[in-house]
Amino acid sequence: MTRLTLLQHPVLWLKASLVKRLINLTHLTRTRANEVTESRQHDYRITEMNMTALRFLTVKEASAAIAAALDIADTDDRAYAARCHKKALEDAIASNAIVYRDPVSRLRISREGIVAALVAHNCVISVADLNVWLDSIGIGVRVAASGDEQVKPADLTTDERPSSESLAKALSPYLRTGRDFDWLRKRLTEAKRYPRLLKYRVFKGTSARWEVGGVVLYLIEEGELTREKAKAALTKYFPRHQYVLDNPSIQGDRSAASFIPSGI
Repeated sequence: MTRLTLLQHPVLWLKASLVKRLINLTHLTRTRANEVTESRQHDYRITEMNMTALRFLTVKEASAAIAAALDIADTDDRAYAARCHKKALEDAIASNAIVYRDPVSRLRISREGIVAALVAHNCVISVADLNVWLDSIGIGVRVAASGDEQVKPADLTTDERPSSESLAKALSPYLRTGRDFDWLRKRLTEAKRYPRLLKYRVFKGTSARWEVGGVVLYLIEEGELTREKAKAALTKYFPRHQYVLDNPSIQGDRSAASFIPSGI
């Protein structure tokens, strides 16, 4: 049919115009659909890569990773640290102080009371959420995103049981006027003359090591360190030992006398 014929028959011309537009619209729709499909596939690949990169741990795996990050040389001490952090994680889950997830869907979940305690044996925790919690409790380490690497403590003074030299360097600036590094180091090296101090000393090979909490309480009892100064020192150098100040009666003799060092 010629163009003239179409012009002579408006109805036919309108139908032909609509068909042409429909063909163009169909082509455009298919092109757009292909673009959307490719974009979604790209997004899915990125999401899949990100989910693969994320590391999820059970409570047992997380506690072992924390103990490894603490870089504790002694096997028994490392196992002890893992047990402590496993209990701390279980408590955090029970109080919803940490983000924990369903092990299958990996969606965030929240439970209360005894149910939360039961969930702790089956849930998983992402390394990112675990590190947020570690930062909040201030132990000075983070767990690596990859299991092939470990994050080391930020400072040697965060060692669970520091040497006489390290402990003296950390605590001496906070002692009362007239006491300094040399005084505290001498007191530590001559601990045999001070029975209440001596019980907080342990040996790692031939090197003397100290239970930080016990030494701090001893110094407070002796009037060499105030509670406020002790809190400042522990916050800066030994944050995981701040619990020793929780007892409001630590100024008295009984507190230092009754303090039981961990791991002894």
